[in-house]
Amino acid sequence: MPMGINVIMFCLGDKWQDWESKGFANRSANVAWALSRHPAVDTLVVVNNPTSYVRTFVRWLSGGLAGRKLYRRSIHGYFLDEVSPKTTVIEQIRLMPRERSHRAAFLLNGLLHDGELIRLVKDMVAKKPPAPLILWLNSPVFAKLTGEIGEDLVVYDARDDWLFHPQLQPIRRMIADGYRLIGERADLIFAVSRVLARRFGGGRSEVHVVPNGIDCDLFSPAGVEIPAELANLPRPIIGYVGKMQQRFDVGFVAGTAALMPEASFVLVGPVFTPDHFKHLERMTNVHFLGRKHQSLIPGYIEGFDVCMMSHTDDNFTAAMNPLKLYEYLAMGKPTICTKVRGLEQFRDLIMTAPDPKSFVKLVGRALSEPEEKKRERMDFARRQGWQGRVDRMIELVNNRLNDKGIRSDIDRSKF
Repeated sequence: MPMGINVIMFCLGDKWQDWESKGFANRSANVAWALSRHPAVDTLVVVNNPTSYVRTFVRWLSGGLAGRKLYRRSIHGYFLDEVSPKTTVIEQIRLMPRERSHRAAFLLNGLLHDGELIRLVKDMVAKKPPAPLILWLNSPVFAKLTGEIGEDLVVYDARDDWLFHPQLQPIRRMIADGYRLIGERADLIFAVSRVLARRFGGGRSEVHVVPNGIDCDLFSPAGVEIPAELANLPRPIIGYVGKMQQRFDVGFVAGTAALMPEASFVLVGPVFTPDHFKHLERMTNVHFLGRKHQSLIPGYIEGFDVCMMSHTDDNFTAAMNPLKLYEYLAMGKPTICTKVRGLEQFRDLIMTAPDPKSFVKLVGRALSEPEEKKRERMDFARRQGWQGRVDRMIELVNNRLNDKGIRSDIDRSKF
């Protein structure tokens, strides 16, 4: 039997079960899903973001731990979900699950739980057919685990610059230490943007820019149903899809909405920092529609007349490669962005507005644009599929294994 690779993937802030219930929306979710189906991957083990003993007990009382696809069992305070014949999810139960909010909690959790987690992962790997073992990380806080499970290759997938994430400032020192370890120990680094790639350049790691992608089957205008809650809103509808966090430029959108009282500004997504959005919530032509399942997002985008990406320009957003832009473009929608760094890839497909007055003028242009602009955006998006991104990642992993003299039988012709 041909030998592929075994992958152990650690996910910060993510749970496979949330991806299943809400849709595979972010980069880590899409990469994990593609790896779970990839012919070159023999085994995938995904280590979830931790949960608490209290939450686990509540879920047990409510029956929320039952009904997994194949089985669920507890081992030393961990739950194992076999979600497919080759994909297993480890759900950690930790004393203080919100460790990202407190440095002391982060350190104590590591002392109490890391050793047992490493032993569990090693036991699982030992039971799998032999194949090169890849430790796949999506956050620098996991860099401390490198070298502990006998991996053949360390991959770091840099989806954001965590040093500048507003909610992660309490553990900024740990993130900085993790970046240092990644520079010393990672064999391969995939960066979503050139800005992030430059952060890791010059070390021992091989660094490649692998941007975000799109689910081309899901994000297509054909046959999409526009949600009823958009039907009676005054037009034009200016829409935003994504997490509502501090990177959202509230002042810019408030200024624009004030200049366009006849328009509807629709915000689709969960609000993580409510205080940040209080001013917008008081505006009558701004509508917060909340979190929607990923499968419904194309319908909302199709119902927008113009899409917007209203980010602040700072060190965090400069390193991003926004997923929402791929979604907007795949649906063919005219898109206006605030003037932020890192959008060079989309330069010919989007419009940028330095201030609310400029945004208003660009809305007028967007509403009267020729049909070929829509086709141009859709053609671009169709070339950015997630499967192609992960194929590229696997190819680079295989090349790096060969460089290290480690044999795998990955057949490139199969993907």
